[in-house]
Amino acid sequence: MIYTHATTPLARRSLAGSAAVSLATILLAFAFGVSPATAQTQPVGAKAGERGEAPRQPASASSGADAAANPYCAAIVDAAADARFAWQAKTLEAMRIDIEERAAKLEEKRAETELWLRRRQEFLDRTEERIVAIYARMRADAAAAQIAAMQDDAAVALLSKIDTRSASAILNEMEPGRAAHLTGVVTGVLKREARNMAKSSARNAARDMSKDTAGNAAASGAGP
Repeated sequence: MIYTHATTPLARRSLAGSAAVSLATILLAFAFGVSPATAQTQPVGAKAGERGEAPRQPASASSGADAAANPYCAAIVDAAADARFAWQAKTLEAMRIDIEERAAKLEEKRAETELWLRRRQEFLDRTEERIVAIYARMRADAAAAQIAAMQDDAAVALLSKIDTRSASAILNEMEPGRAAHLTGVVTGVLKREARNMAKSSARNAARDMSKDTAGNAAASGAGP
C-alpha cells in the first residue's frame, strides 16, 4: 500500500532503500541483543572496544581484588625491608673491602717510592763525597781549570764541600774575575743559609715560648 503512491522510478528506489535499511537495523538489533532504536544510533559492527570505550568491569570484582592484595602487601613489607637492608649492608661491605685493598696497594707503592728515593739520595751522597775527595786531592791548578769551566751552582757546591785550605789554593790558581765571581756566589749562599737558619731558630723559639705560656696558664687556671 505504501509503494502504490510512488509514481516515479526515483521515488520507488528511495522507498526500497529505506525499507532495506530498516530491515538491516532490525536484524542487527536481534543479533547484538539491543533495541532497534539503540542499533539505529550506533554504526554497523561497532563494539565497545571499536567505539573507543574501555570495557566496563563489575565494581565488585575490582574491590575484591584490592581486598585480596592488601593482606599480601602487608605480609611481605617487613620481608622486603629486611631484604633491602641486607642488600645495602652487603654493598657497603664490598665497598669497604675494595677501599681497604686500594689503600693497601697505595701504601705499598708509597713504601716502594720512599725506598727508591732513599737509595737514590744515598747514591748521590756517596757520589758527591767521592767527587769532593777527588778534587781535594788534585793539584790546585788542575782543579782550578776544571772548576772554572763548570756552571756556577756546580762550582759553588763543590767549593763549599772542599776543605778551606784546598778551596783557597784552587781559587788562587783560578782566573781573578772567575774566582771573584764564585767567591761572591759562595758568600751569598752562605748568607742565605745563615738567614734561613736564624729564621728557623726564631720560629722554633717562639713556638716553644707559646707552648710554655699555654702550659703555665693552664697550670694557674687549675690551681685552687
